[in-house]
Amino acid sequence: MKAVTTFKKNVVSVLAVLILIAFPAAAQSFGFGDAGAAEKEAATESDASTPSAATGATVGGSINFYGTGFLSDFSDPANATVWNGSTGTLNFSAKGSKAEAAFKLKISGDILTSDPAKLIDEAYIRMFIGPLELEGGLLKVSWGKADSQSVLDVLNPFDLTDLTVTDTRERKIAQPMLHLSAAIGSASKAEIAFLPGFQASSVAWEGKWMPALVGTYKSTLGITDIDTATSVISFPTTNTLSYAQGGARFTTTVGSVDLGAQYFYGLLPTMAVSPAAVAAYLTAAGYHAAAPLVYPAPNAIPVYYNRYHQAGLDVATELFGFNLRAEAAANITADTSGDDPNTYNPTAAWTLGFDRDLLAGINLNLQGSGTIRLMNDKVTSALDLEKTSDAVKTKITAVLSQKLFKDTLEWQVAGIYGIEKNDFFVYPSVGYIVGDARLDLTVGIFGGDRSGDLGQFTDSNYVSLSLTYSF
Repeated sequence: MKAVTTFKKNVVSVLAVLILIAFPAAAQSFGFGDAGAAEKEAATESDASTPSAATGATVGGSINFYGTGFLSDFSDPANATVWNGSTGTLNFSAKGSKAEAAFKLKISGDILTSDPAKLIDEAYIRMFIGPLELEGGLLKVSWGKADSQSVLDVLNPFDLTDLTVTDTRERKIAQPMLHLSAAIGSASKAEIAFLPGFQASSVAWEGKWMPALVGTYKSTLGITDIDTATSVISFPTTNTLSYAQGGARFTTTVGSVDLGAQYFYGLLPTMAVSPAAVAAYLTAAGYHAAAPLVYPAPNAIPVYYNRYHQAGLDVATELFGFNLRAEAAANITADTSGDDPNTYNPTAAWTLGFDRDLLAGINLNLQGSGTIRLMNDKVTSALDLEKTSDAVKTKITAVLSQKLFKDTLEWQVAGIYGIEKNDFFVYPSVGYIVGDARLDLTVGIFGGDRSGDLGQFTDSNYVSLSLTYSF
């Protein structure tokens, strides 16, 4: 009996890391949709672009040089490594009276050598047909009212391989998509989005930003490289129409209140795996408490993604100087009874926040967000997908910022606090702007419970200096 109990505990341990390796759902989607980042992006894409009289096209972009050091490396300063490099963006666009197109490139040494597919940040064509606007290509489309941690912004996955990138839009991975919007009167709009496939969010496989559970997973299953990983795990091909997704959204303004409602049918970005498949794999690999796995095992562990329906509402308004925003969503999976160990339970999700200008031009953006697992009392099996995860997850996000000296100096203190695990991420920064160039100094501090989504990166605290020119 003791051997069986030990075996079950190890299956649960392996299962916990398997279901989190692709994308720790609410865990690491944190980001700051701060106004400063949005303004810099807007300057890169429009104001700073250079028109070409011959073609009506515009070219813009940015050049960035940076150096990032991890504080844990400075215990031996002489041998500390500073992660440094350069990135560039090139944004090409052309506009006519009834159509426009854009092609946006993101270039760095890492992208060129390890993942050339990331070179294309966005690429799309947009047509104007009366009150209709049709766009198609590789798109980043934002739904919902929240500045960050939106529970309704479901169309794009996130790149979480570098957590020094904190802007929500910059983290998004553009997806092949058709997006149709129609103006209804002067205050309403209807949208339809269709994605012909699916992509999960990405996490780091190694290095400072590798989630702790991924490291445990690699160690437990004896994975040392990608070739070993592909022999242990069988990932589905998700760029086919069998993984197609779609949704609709309607927004309107009634008086001073902005309202929105949406429906989405797609796949949860969190990978799932059958507990029975894990147990079968461990048995076939000759696993027992006193011996390592024996390779090659006869069958890889198949993984899959759960389908779900999302119905959501959002509202935004201004009241007594506060810009208020709220979102609510129901995410309904196939496990409507809550007792299927192979399928995630339905959840309720929410965001609630505001921003307000305080004294001396200081702006405060404060927001809470969270998810609640429904029918949690039905998660009783030791091998249930969700047995080891928290039923309730709540995060508080705050951004305090100010511009000084005719907008040439900008400081910001941003932070995220996870209530259930008592962990946090604090991100202070200061920027000096000279014309189209800016110098930024940033510090990232993680702390709290190391089992938390944020606290697990306590050894990845960093300081970064960057120089950026936009044109």
